Amino acid sequence: MQINTIALIRTLGIVFFLLHSLNIGAQKFLQLEKGGSFNYIRYYIGEDITFKLNHDDKGWHTRTITDIDVDENRLVFYNHPLHIDSIAMIQLPGSKVWQITGLALQVGGANAILFSLGYNPIFNNEPVNWSGVATGAMGIVIGSVLRRLTKKKKFVPGKRKRLRVLDVTIGPVVFPPVKT
Repeated sequence: MQINTIALIRTLGIVFFLLHSLNIGAQKFLQLEKGGSFNYIRYYIGEDITFKLNHDDKGWHTRTITDIDVDENRLVFYNHPLHIDSIAMIQLPGSKVWQITGLALQVGGANAILFSLGYNPIFNNEPVNWSGVATGAMGIVIGSVLRRLTKKKKFVPGKRKRLRVLDVTIGPVVFPPVKT
Protein backbone atom coordinates (compact mmCIF):
# COMPACT_ATOMS: atom_id res chain seq x y z
CA MET A 1 0.00 0.00 0.00
CA GLN A 2 1.45 3.31 -1.09
CA ILE A 3 0.95 6.44 1.07
CA ASN A 4 0.31 9.71 -0.73
CA THR A 5 2.84 12.07 0.89
CA ILE A 6 1.13 15.26 -0.23
CA ALA A 7 -2.16 14.20 1.35
CA LEU A 8 -0.34 13.15 4.53
CA ILE A 9 1.48 16.47 4.81
CA ARG A 10 -1.74 18.37 4.15
CA THR A 11 -3.61 16.36 6.81
CA LEU A 12 -0.84 16.82 9.38
CA GLY A 13 -0.74 20.55 8.61
CA ILE A 14 -4.47 20.91 9.17
CA VAL A 15 -4.29 18.94 12.44
CA PHE A 16 -1.31 21.04 13.59
CA PHE A 17 -3.15 24.27 12.75
CA LEU A 18 -6.31 23.18 14.56
CA LEU A 19 -4.42 22.15 17.68
CA HIS A 20 -2.56 25.44 17.88
CA SER A 21 -5.58 27.58 17.14
CA LEU A 22 -7.43 26.39 20.24
CA ASN A 23 -5.70 28.97 22.46
CA ILE A 24 -5.86 31.84 19.99
CA GLY A 25 -8.78 33.58 21.72
CA ALA A 26 -7.11 33.87 25.13
CA GLN A 27 -6.00 37.48 25.48
CA LYS A 28 -5.46 39.62 28.53
CA PHE A 29 -4.59 43.28 28.20
CA LEU A 30 -4.61 46.67 29.90
CA GLN A 31 -6.77 49.15 28.03
CA LEU A 32 -6.44 52.92 28.33
CA GLU A 33 -9.64 54.60 27.24
CA LYS A 34 -11.18 58.04 27.17
CA GLY A 35 -14.90 58.59 27.67
CA GLY A 36 -16.78 59.57 24.53
CA SER A 37 -14.05 58.30 22.22
CA PHE A 38 -13.64 55.04 20.36
CA ASN A 39 -9.86 55.37 20.39
CA TYR A 40 -8.00 53.31 22.96
CA ILE A 41 -4.52 52.05 23.64
CA ARG A 42 -3.81 48.47 24.66
CA TYR A 43 -0.83 47.02 26.49
CA TYR A 44 -0.49 43.24 26.12
CA ILE A 45 1.54 40.72 28.10
CA GLY A 46 5.20 41.07 27.16
CA GLU A 47 5.05 44.80 26.36
CA ASP A 48 6.93 47.52 28.24
CA ILE A 49 4.95 50.18 30.06
CA THR A 50 6.26 53.42 31.60
CA PHE A 51 4.24 54.68 34.55
CA LYS A 52 4.31 56.85 37.65
CA LEU A 53 2.85 55.68 40.97
CA ASN A 54 0.61 57.54 43.41
CA HIS A 55 2.56 59.03 46.32
CA ASP A 56 5.91 58.05 44.81
CA ASP A 57 8.77 60.53 44.43
CA LYS A 58 11.08 58.16 42.53
CA GLY A 59 9.77 59.24 39.15
CA TRP A 60 8.99 57.09 36.14
CA HIS A 61 9.19 53.29 36.18
CA THR A 62 9.53 51.18 33.04
CA ARG A 63 8.55 47.53 33.46
CA THR A 64 7.59 44.57 31.27
CA ILE A 65 4.13 43.13 31.84
CA THR A 66 4.56 39.40 32.55
CA ASP A 67 0.99 38.60 33.56
CA ILE A 68 -2.36 40.28 34.10
CA ASP A 69 -4.66 39.31 36.97
CA VAL A 70 -8.14 40.24 35.77
CA ASP A 71 -9.98 39.23 38.96
CA GLU A 72 -7.86 41.49 41.17
CA ASN A 73 -7.29 44.30 38.58
CA ARG A 74 -3.53 43.87 38.78
CA LEU A 75 -0.57 43.94 36.47
CA VAL A 76 2.27 41.55 37.30
CA PHE A 77 5.88 42.56 36.62
CA TYR A 78 8.20 39.59 37.29
CA ASN A 79 6.29 38.41 40.39
CA HIS A 80 5.62 41.97 41.61
CA PRO A 81 1.87 42.66 41.39
CA LEU A 82 0.67 46.23 40.99
CA HIS A 83 -2.96 47.26 41.38
CA ILE A 84 -4.08 49.57 38.57
CA ASP A 85 -5.53 52.07 41.06
CA SER A 86 -2.00 52.84 42.29
CA ILE A 87 -0.95 54.09 38.83
CA ALA A 88 -1.05 57.89 38.72
CA MET A 89 0.17 58.45 35.16
CA ILE A 90 1.23 56.45 32.10
CA GLN A 91 3.67 57.77 29.55
CA LEU A 92 2.46 57.01 26.04
CA PRO A 93 4.95 56.28 23.29
CA GLY A 94 5.62 59.23 20.99
CA SER A 95 6.44 59.22 17.30
CA LYS A 96 10.17 58.58 17.00
CA VAL A 97 10.24 59.38 13.29
CA TRP A 98 8.98 62.92 13.79
CA GLN A 99 11.25 63.42 16.82
CA ILE A 100 14.27 62.51 14.69
CA THR A 101 13.03 64.70 11.82
CA GLY A 102 12.62 67.66 14.19
CA LEU A 103 16.12 67.12 15.58
CA ALA A 104 17.54 66.96 12.04
CA LEU A 105 15.82 70.26 11.18
CA GLN A 106 17.25 71.88 14.32
CA VAL A 107 20.80 70.67 13.62
CA GLY A 108 20.54 71.66 9.96
CA GLY A 109 19.28 75.10 10.92
CA ALA A 110 22.14 75.58 13.38
CA ASN A 111 24.63 74.53 10.70
CA ALA A 112 23.11 77.00 8.21
CA ILE A 113 23.36 79.83 10.75
CA LEU A 114 26.95 79.01 11.70
CA PHE A 115 27.99 78.69 8.06
CA SER A 116 26.30 81.96 7.10
CA LEU A 117 27.65 83.94 10.07
CA GLY A 118 31.04 82.34 10.48
CA TYR A 119 32.52 80.52 7.53
CA ASN A 120 31.73 82.90 4.68
CA PRO A 121 32.82 86.15 6.41
CA ILE A 122 35.98 84.63 7.92
CA PHE A 123 37.37 82.35 5.23
CA ASN A 124 35.89 83.71 2.00
CA ASN A 125 35.86 87.43 2.91
CA GLU A 126 32.22 87.64 1.87
CA PRO A 127 29.50 89.60 3.68
CA VAL A 128 27.13 87.83 6.03
CA ASN A 129 24.50 85.83 4.15
CA TRP A 130 21.31 86.93 5.92
CA SER A 131 19.07 84.67 3.83
CA GLY A 132 21.08 81.69 5.12
CA VAL A 133 20.62 82.95 8.68
CA ALA A 134 16.86 83.29 8.11
CA THR A 135 16.68 79.79 6.59
CA GLY A 136 18.59 78.34 9.53
CA ALA A 137 16.38 80.14 12.03
CA MET A 138 13.27 78.77 10.33
CA GLY A 139 14.75 75.25 10.45
CA ILE A 140 15.37 75.60 14.19
CA VAL A 141 11.87 76.97 14.82
CA ILE A 142 10.09 74.32 12.71
CA GLY A 143 12.20 71.54 14.24
CA SER A 144 11.46 72.75 17.76
CA VAL A 145 7.72 72.97 17.09
CA LEU A 146 7.74 69.52 15.49
CA ARG A 147 9.55 67.98 18.45
CA ARG A 148 7.23 69.75 20.90
CA LEU A 149 4.09 68.50 19.14
CA THR A 150 5.26 64.88 18.89
CA LYS A 151 6.79 64.46 22.34
CA LYS A 152 5.65 61.65 24.59
CA LYS A 153 2.20 62.34 25.95
CA LYS A 154 0.92 61.39 29.37
CA PHE A 155 -2.27 59.50 30.18
CA VAL A 156 -3.70 60.54 33.56
CA PRO A 157 -6.65 58.42 34.78
CA GLY A 158 -9.40 60.63 36.07
CA LYS A 159 -12.94 61.72 35.34
CA ARG A 160 -13.17 60.80 31.68
CA LYS A 161 -10.07 58.63 31.34
CA ARG A 162 -9.75 55.21 32.87
CA LEU A 163 -7.67 52.06 32.98
CA ARG A 164 -9.32 48.70 32.44
CA VAL A 165 -7.93 45.21 32.71
CA LEU A 166 -9.74 42.92 30.27
CA ASP A 167 -9.72 39.22 29.50
CA VAL A 168 -11.10 38.29 26.10
CA THR A 169 -11.11 34.53 26.15
CA ILE A 170 -13.08 32.55 23.65
CA GLY A 171 -14.02 29.22 25.16
CA PRO A 172 -14.22 25.95 23.30
CA VAL A 173 -17.01 25.63 20.79
CA VAL A 174 -19.73 23.36 22.14
CA PHE A 175 -22.20 21.98 19.67
CA PRO A 176 -25.66 20.96 20.87
CA PRO A 177 -26.39 17.26 20.83
CA VAL A 178 -27.87 15.94 17.62
CA LYS A 179 -31.19 14.14 17.93
CA THR A 180 -31.32 10.94 15.99
